[in-house]
Amino acid sequence: MTAIAPADLDTDVCVVGGTLAGLMTALTLARQGLDVILLERSLIAPAPQIGLLTGGLSLWLSEGTQPLSRESARSAFDLSLEAMAGALSLFDELGLDRLGRGLLRVGAAHETARLDAEAEARDMLGLLELRRWPRSEIAAITGTERYVGATYEPHAIFYDARDINGALLRAVMEAGVRVYQMTPVLAADLDGVRKYLQTPAGRVRADHVVLCAGRRAARIAPWLAGALGVAPYVRGGFAVRAVRPDFSGLVAEPGPLGARFAPGIGELDFEAPVALMPGGEVGAAVALRRRARQVYPELRRRIAEHAHAFSLDRAPHGLPLIGLRRQGLWYAAGLGGNALANAALAAHVICDGIVARGGKIEELAPLQPRYAYGLAGRAAAAVRFGWRRLSDSIALARAERDPARAANHTHARFEPGISTAPAHPRRVDARQAHAEQGAAVHTGHGPAGTAPAGEHHAGEVPSAPEGADGKGTPLRQA
Repeated sequence: MTAIAPADLDTDVCVVGGTLAGLMTALTLARQGLDVILLERSLIAPAPQIGLLTGGLSLWLSEGTQPLSRESARSAFDLSLEAMAGALSLFDELGLDRLGRGLLRVGAAHETARLDAEAEARDMLGLLELRRWPRSEIAAITGTERYVGATYEPHAIFYDARDINGALLRAVMEAGVRVYQMTPVLAADLDGVRKYLQTPAGRVRADHVVLCAGRRAARIAPWLAGALGVAPYVRGGFAVRAVRPDFSGLVAEPGPLGARFAPGIGELDFEAPVALMPGGEVGAAVALRRRARQVYPELRRRIAEHAHAFSLDRAPHGLPLIGLRRQGLWYAAGLGGNALANAALAAHVICDGIVARGGKIEELAPLQPRYAYGLAGRAAAAVRFGWRRLSDSIALARAERDPARAANHTHARFEPGISTAPAHPRRVDARQAHAEQGAAVHTGHGPAGTAPAGEHHAGEVPSAPEGADGKGTPLRQA
């Protein structure tokens, strides 16, 4: 692999940034016959976050529809399902193993309104409603009594994110993309029909430029970097026995403070946002334990087997910034919590615009970048995070002191298979077809066309184990 770009290169498309979105976009365009160059200022590293692939701009559909009109939300969701189907096929082709299936969206006593909003979002998108889980079922699956309500999405697919970028990089190079790592872009002229990018070793000329570096592209795209803030995260694992070995999906809390964790894959893989970036592995482990013990109090004296901190670019609304700035200048940044699906969405709509000259990317126009962050903005974001965490703790304590209020939200409001008479029945059929395609593909753990242990076909949810008393199964040391 060439580390530094030679002097003066010509290409059809130059992708700036070896991120998930950059790699998937470069691969998609190269497979359509375009000459593509990818520039990365450092080395292409494994994706740091949990690898979940599901439909929608966010793991919680209600968070992905708030900034959009009803029609824009429906169109964006349709596009995300198209992109998800393509990503599933691509990842299978690349030999990426599926760790499991399923997304359990959970809410604590003070978050029941989030579950109601999720039901309203599904209604707006024309999707079948999901059964609301009572507290006893949630405790049997997760091993904690923190949550009073949940819904289960069976079509989400869980990957080991550490393998994805490496597999994509190999596929990109096999497709003929010229990849130059350790090659920063020092300056650029992006206003004309032909775009010019200056690197330390020479100049790149391209008809199209795709900016996928986020805040790292501040030198050539301050309008994009200024629309993104920094969201610090910690992620790590605790050596515990699986609460439910037959549940292989992901559990996701709502909102900007929400954690995500997988309780059934041999170790507790836990990821959560924090206010400030911890220092080193020890700092990350301390922050991780502090956050994980809110869900599992028995972890307060446990040491994480491994832990690391990382940061993600984040727009104020928490949704991806994918669009067309001007002729030939495209961008995909701030992919948010549903990073895999949004990277696939970016590749899908940008390729449509460049190759087919289609207008799919216009459906995402309401999410265009708006300046929101500077040094003061980042400081304010850290203060706001701390205030939200304090408010969240107070709200949870109040809700738990009023058990009658919490009990009112633990009954099953929705039954599986009952629709809400959406305005676009044809779209519902298309959505279900895309989802069924993802749910039925062979995962490598059982006969083709069957669901392996812990995975469930459409309409199925994992049930509580026999004899479950509703108090949950505590985590145990492996």
